[in-house]
Amino acid sequence: MYQRLGTKEGENDIYRMARIRERKTRDINQIKCIKDVTDRLLVKDEEIIDRWREYFDKLFNGESEGPTLELDDSFDDTNICFVRRIQEVEIGEALKRMKGG
Repeated sequence: MYQRLGTKEGENDIYRMARIRERKTRDINQIKCIKDVTDRLLVKDEEIIDRWREYFDKLFNGESEGPTLELDDSFDDTNICFVRRIQEVEIGEALKRMKGG
């Protein structure tokens, strides 16, 4: 066997064994699947990539499948208040207290 390792076939055998070992030690929780628009389960890599491409295309081009967010018009002048800016020194002091010193 050691003599064969020095040959091209032996090198190929090593890589083949490494691939097999890697496949056997894969985590079972890494199941690659996703559902399409019709809730059909997709398991092939190219179908999954196409589905993600379709999803993000609709998301970024304004054709979102989900509900849109409606803003509340109940904002009035009584909700307005002014807040002073936080100073850099205050942040430094807070960080020192968080570190315990």
